[in-house]
Amino acid sequence: MKCSLALKERRFLEAYLSGKSVAESAMYAGSKAKDNNSLKVIGHRMLTNINLSLDETLDLCGLSDEVIARTLKDGLEAERTHFATFEGKFTDERKTPDNSARLKATELLGKFKGYLVERHEVKADGEITFSIKPATPA
Repeated sequence: MKCSLALKERRFLEAYLSGKSVAESAMYAGSKAKDNNSLKVIGHRMLTNINLSLDETLDLCGLSDEVIARTLKDGLEAERTHFATFEGKFTDERKTPDNSARLKATELLGKFKGYLVERHEVKADGEITFSIKPATPA
């Protein structure tokens, strides 16, 4: 990751990654401008100058590869709790595998690792075909 960010750029990035708009982030970073359009221009220039890759941006947001892998692992081990009631009172609970969550986690893991690539085809007669094909090895 770039370590050569100026204080103003770091403050801008902190605000922007927390969900503020480009103009709000530029103002938070200390940019002096007369109107909102000027702040937007300044913010876009800062964003262009910072030029972080997706991996660097994910790391800044706390989404390292380890965190993503741990979250996917939790999804692969997802369970659903079922409660039994009798006359309005809880009598029992049972945990079973949450197959829909596990399936989604498996699909996301395949896409994340590059094993699955979604492909959508639109044919001339208007028919739309959706399929998931194995990714070609890089």
